[in-house]
Amino acid sequence: MRPEIFEIDKLCEYLQGTYHTLQEGIHTFYPEMSEEELTKEEHEQIDQEIFCCETCSWWHEANEQDSDGNCSDCHDDSNDEDEEE
Repeated sequence: MRPEIFEIDKLCEYLQGTYHTLQEGIHTFYPEMSEEELTKEEHEQIDQEIFCCETCSWWHEANEQDSDGNCSDCHDDSNDEDEEE
């Protein structure tokens, strides 16, 4: 069940720097709410603030995302591996 007041900023602050799933973050503050209840606009707002790295699954600030969906740390690691080959 969706709460009357849903604070995306609070959710983003909680998730950033963790490996929790979006559902775990939602459940922490809104135990009765599911991820499916987020609107498209809310998903877009979350995406503008944070992202979950495709490689390490940690949440980072959106400006740390590369074109492949990785954080800057994982991007740097993959470049190091390319140079070693």
